[in-house]
Amino acid sequence: MKIKALLDSNVLLAASVFVASIEDFDEPFKHDFHDHSMSLIGLLKKNMGKRIGIITKTIEDETHSVLNKVLIKTLRQFKPHMDMNAILRLGSHILGKCEDRLESYLEILTREPILPEIRGEWLRKVENLYNALDTLADLTNVRIAYTFEKSVYEAILKHEHLTHKQLFRLKKKGADPTDQAILAEAAHIFDFYSQTGDVKVYLASCNHAFSPIIGRNNGSRQVTDTIYQKFNIICHWPLNVARMIRKDLKSK
Repeated sequence: MKIKALLDSNVLLAASVFVASIEDFDEPFKHDFHDHSMSLIGLLKKNMGKRIGIITKTIEDETHSVLNKVLIKTLRQFKPHMDMNAILRLGSHILGKCEDRLESYLEILTREPILPEIRGEWLRKVENLYNALDTLADLTNVRIAYTFEKSVYEAILKHEHLTHKQLFRLKKKGADPTDQAILAEAAHIFDFYSQTGDVKVYLASCNHAFSPIIGRNNGSRQVTDTIYQKFNIICHWPLNVARMIRKDLKSK
């Protein structure tokens, strides 16, 4: 069985925003999901010959276009009391190091070529899926409101909202066009490789639009499960994808 892991831009960004030592910083500067993302990138590097790790032009372009923005945002979180001008100066100073890290990760990944017309075909299917999820969110809200008596409504409502949190989050935020394009490309990649044999396609992401919300009782994963049911794409956080790939490799 072939194994493919498509890395979302946020995974590459989290891994790239890291500087081991900066003057006046008491600890290494890194993105909140840096270690999470590096668990997967390290595994892909170790198994580079198997060509497991993949990206697309959409993901690569998105990563390059927002790297500086993500770097500045992370600096502001890391040093909330630092003057904005000082943050911008520091950001321009360390941006090159983050860009170098990003390029080193891109070198170990295979870029899958996808023609615009093929992406467009799958994009229509992705749009239909998100429209269906939007309708499901509305119906779920109505069901919750009209099913339970007031005496137990608050407790049930809390449980229902935790269970459907990922779905309601998507309803509130909407489906980002870039996310839709990435999912369309992932669906095509599965379809392409499945024509020549069994394949597992993972989509590693730090985005709840794809990956489940971790929590008690299996968390909230309605969107994640629907994506798998429709397109056979296994979406999860990079650390979890790394764990699943290790099991896949051991079972070969």
